[in-house]
Amino acid sequence: ETQKTSPLIRSLTAFDGVAVIVGMIIGTGIFASPGVILGQVQQVGVALAVWVIGGLLAIIGGLCFAELGTALPSTGGEYVYVAELHPIFSFSFMWTSFFCIKSGAVAIVSLIFARYFGSILISDLDINTNVDSDYRIKLLAITAIIGCSSLNIIGVEW
Repeated sequence: ETQKTSPLIRSLTAFDGVAVIVGMIIGTGIFASPGVILGQVQQVGVALAVWVIGGLLAIIGGLCFAELGTALPSTGGEYVYVAELHPIFSFSFMWTSFFCIKSGAVAIVSLIFARYFGSILISDLDINTNVDSDYRIKLLAITAIIGCSSLNIIGVEW
């Protein structure tokens, strides 16, 4: 017995995809990591070299995903690519991704957003202390996750 499935509707354009990726990379990385990198290497030239090497690695990773997408033009992204090795690998990868990788990335991005947006909204916030331990920043980060998730549930057409 075969199960009928309907294809996913492609409603996002290439511009939308590029905007999402650029927003994720520039929107968080550029605000959170330059100080950390500069603090570790102690020289501006070396810090810039680290950024250039990181950018080259990101481009190589993007080109690898573009090649995989061309070679395996199925819906499902990483799951489809890993499933080509063996179904148990794709099953394990997706559950690990759900519980650890993606949820951790969402938490970090939302905390970075809450740090900067909270410094505008909360007047008595001391940015020289550990801002992440403030319950208001955590509440703002949780609200951002719930808001973005709600928009995603409603759909991209809205």
